[in-house]
Amino acid sequence: MPEKFIRICTHEEPDIDGLVGMWILKRFGEMKFPGVKDAEIGFVSAGDEVDGKSGDQLFEEGVILVDTGGGIFDHHVRDTGAKEERLDDCTTTLAAKHVGVANDKALAKLLRWVKRHDLEGKGLSSKDPAEHLIALPNIITGLNLICEGEYVKTWETVATILDAIYATEVDWFKAVEDVSHGYCVKLEGGLSVIAVLSDSRKIMKAARYLQHDLIIAQDNQNRIGITPKIQPNLSEVDFSRLVEALRKLECNMRGIEFERLESQIGEKFYWFLHDSRRIVASGSRKNTKAQPTIIPRNLICEVTARVFDPEFRFSKEFEFAEEIIA
Repeated sequence: MPEKFIRICTHEEPDIDGLVGMWILKRFGEMKFPGVKDAEIGFVSAGDEVDGKSGDQLFEEGVILVDTGGGIFDHHVRDTGAKEERLDDCTTTLAAKHVGVANDKALAKLLRWVKRHDLEGKGLSSKDPAEHLIALPNIITGLNLICEGEYVKTWETVATILDAIYATEVDWFKAVEDVSHGYCVKLEGGLSVIAVLSDSRKIMKAARYLQHDLIIAQDNQNRIGITPKIQPNLSEVDFSRLVEALRKLECNMRGIEFERLESQIGEKFYWFLHDSRRIVASGSRKNTKAQPTIIPRNLICEVTARVFDPEFRFSKEFEFAEEIIA
């Protein structure tokens, strides 16, 4: 193996398997293939050889061929001595195995999808043409059309999309882990109220996935969001009483006078109630000027529990809130 890899190539008119395979190698392969992270991107005519050299020969010269050339990252089995087990892999899964990320749970869906698309000819299960329009293979086709042979532009866009896909999966598993450390209150009616500290964008979805019904999510900037799980017993949920209780408590803790409002909709006293009355927030990524609450996250959880279950009793630490929100 060469000391350093200087170039990585796939075939012209690149497809999803070749592009994702290259991305896997460049993103995760530096330890196994030194230099590949910064290696020049290239595109070659598809076939067993490039400029009279096989994929294996070019590999020894520091050039990796992906999805073409008959080398270690070409899953197409020809009469060239290629191993039969490659029939069970696409280029992307071959690359993942070689660099040791085949079992990365944040890559699992992407690897499964590319393999299914490339080996079985199955893309989306949906028959809705609108969903096919915005699917990655169709986007790649469009990029190849508008790039007019400058396939490095296709690569740059797709690599960014793949970075985003991977980031969302990493974020999802972080959210699931964060939910496991949340402060949870179980109500008599079976509802689960949980308060979680997390910067994950998927924290609400993860909490619902883990069967919590009322979710209070706080990020490291103290911004709070409260939403319900969508299910029959919460279909008519109205957070008007909750947001009023939180505003009373907020005013008390800040030493300002609370005024009862005719309508709870909108942002008042540091808390926002959405028109649907199903979303409550204090502070927002979409409005960085909004000052977030000073109410402790676990107290917000107990206030929420009390609003939805009059029989709920505050913990000793938060008993002072009983009279304030009455």
